[in-house]
Amino acid sequence: RVLPINGIPFLVTILSVAPNEKLEIKFIEPHTAPDSWKSFPISPRNLQATKISTSETLDELIVNLKRTGILSSSNIETGLRSIDRVHFCPENPYHDCAVDIGKKEYGMCISSPHMHVLGAELLTGHFETAKKCLDVGSGSGFFTAFMQHLAPQAQVWGIEYFRDLVETSTNTIQEHYPSLFQKMKILQGDGEKGLLAEAPFDIIYVGFMCKKDPETLLSQLAPGGRMLCPISLNQHSYYDPRCEGGNYVCFDKQLDGSIRRTELFLCSFVPSQTQGAS
Repeated sequence: RVLPINGIPFLVTILSVAPNEKLEIKFIEPHTAPDSWKSFPISPRNLQATKISTSETLDELIVNLKRTGILSSSNIETGLRSIDRVHFCPENPYHDCAVDIGKKEYGMCISSPHMHVLGAELLTGHFETAKKCLDVGSGSGFFTAFMQHLAPQAQVWGIEYFRDLVETSTNTIQEHYPSLFQKMKILQGDGEKGLLAEAPFDIIYVGFMCKKDPETLLSQLAPGGRMLCPISLNQHSYYDPRCEGGNYVCFDKQLDGSIRRTELFLCSFVPSQTQGAS
């Protein structure tokens, strides 16, 4: 949904709502602490339905992401222009929706552009100082390359469950971004187990829905580090039949090792493959 406030449209994600149910709208302000994000109640009748943005060019996509208030950082806009989604999507690269990748039986997809941008905005303060980053469920390899561009001083690893996707993403990045690939590695493995040999990581980005808080990944997060991870609410996703509905959760590890857990907003992601395909 899009909610116009003072003439400015804000993107609102709703999994389901009863006709007379009251909603609380939360403003996503990635550059401030999540517990300071402003919220207010609203009736569902005041929400305006909108179609998925079907941009045909990268410029159009960027304009739409700015218009909805999702894209705000100049370095992330530069990253979107530098790591072009067209190389990672088999079709409709600039539509603001998830797109199939890999074999049909995998049921895998590259996340919508607005989710990648929201993730990057939430990690902006960490990219500058990160030494090690981990992209869990790296899929097409887009966000892995995106992170390497945004944190050029860091070593970035991707973990992907399906061998075909590991090979495809590796070939894509080697062909189009060879200088980035010199500091990157994409490995096949069970993402929920992380990469203990290279831990701890300053940034961990999880691109699939976990059933519960991934304690193994949290143990591999460095003090002062941040992990973004979708956590399932055991709901069907009305956004995409391939996906599950859940909460997008920010985990910040304090310097004393304690974890600050903040539920940010509702989201839809493909489920973990740990108990799935081989």
